[in-house]
Amino acid sequence: MKKLIFCFFWLAFMGSAMAQSHENQAQQATDEQVALYQLSGQQVEEMYEIQERRFRNLESIEPLRESNRPLFLQKKSSIRELTQASTQRILNEQQLVVFKGQLLERRKKESALIERMKADGASKEEIQYALWDMD
Repeated sequence: MKKLIFCFFWLAFMGSAMAQSHENQAQQATDEQVALYQLSGQQVEEMYEIQERRFRNLESIEPLRESNRPLFLQKKSSIRELTQASTQRILNEQQLVVFKGQLLERRKKESALIERMKADGASKEEIQYALWDMD
């Protein structure tokens, strides 16, 4: 019985610590986005929700990192794309200029990676995994 109670408290503690970790990560990511885009009060709240969902989704796929790396990378890429779409939805015209500049920089990095890997003789599958792993 003592072991059962101990396990319960241990799980509760770990759950609490993980929740705080997500909150801290979401707050830090939100702060970075606020600085980058000069978000308004309402946008800050929405951005925090977006970032919180992002970290919750990333945690949910973490077991796949070791068991099924290709699926993990694919899902991680999907989470990034959904986060970008949600972010784009809340931004105004001036902020979208900065956002689109960020996307352009990412595409340039992806293009450079593709060219470098093609020159090294990498397969399409290897290139795709490398692109998914860029985050």
